[in-house]
Amino acid sequence: MAEGEIVGGEYPLVPDGVYDAVLVDYLTKYIFRSPKLILNLRIVEQGEHYGKTLSRYYNVKKLKSKAGKNGDFQVSRGSDFVYDFHACFGIQKRLDRMPMTRFKNVIIRVKTKTVKKNYRQREIPECLKYSVIGELLGVKEI
Repeated sequence: MAEGEIVGGEYPLVPDGVYDAVLVDYLTKYIFRSPKLILNLRIVEQGEHYGKTLSRYYNVKKLKSKAGKNGDFQVSRGSDFVYDFHACFGIQKRLDRMPMTRFKNVIIRVKTKTVKKNYRQREIPECLKYSVIGELLGVKEI
């Protein structure tokens, strides 16, 4: 009899809470035909979850370049990305530019959440639940 197998690796699961993290990379892509920005951040706080990489997904207005790593994008003024960027770096001199280079070489406080329902709002079984970043809280002062 044939067997099925799950591919794609495991998604990290951490307890909901606040962690120190650094930006690994960011990318743009289309998910269900909607443009998205994805920040991948690695937990750098010492402990059981050190080194785990979690993602923060943002809706964006449009992609200005080909989807992929370090892609250009446009966001609306009231978007979650604008609020998270402001929480980390404060008021910018130019509100029309938010340089991603600001995320380099800083430790960011992130709030995680467990994904409990899939895109169809169907409950995810306990063994398949995973964590994402729900919000960027700010840059950690060293």
